[in-house]
Amino acid sequence: ASYYGYTLETFLSTMYQQELDDFLSQYVDQAYLTILYEEILLEIAEKESIEISEEELNDYMYEIVEEYGYSSIDELIADATFDDMKGEEVLRLNALKEKTLDFLNEIN
Repeated sequence: ASYYGYTLETFLSTMYQQELDDFLSQYVDQAYLTILYEEILLEIAEKESIEISEEELNDYMYEIVEEYGYSSIDELIADATFDDMKGEEVLRLNALKEKTLDFLNEIN
């Protein structure tokens, strides 16, 4: 907003026809649902004893390298961060969530 010389409120009102409170409320709701969704996936993974093997993790990392144009798995690992997690820990968590989704799709 400041790049265009607007306050955030003016920018939202002009560009998106939204008030700041409405905008924030919408994204807080989305953030809450995202966190809830991830926690549910992790609970299902635990209850169903879903785990990621080293081979699955390597396959997952290779797919990400190919899909997003990383030059190597090492570059991907160096780039992977989420909160206080880094590297393979983040990638293993993402692979676990993806495998859990696959599991849910199979039984549905």
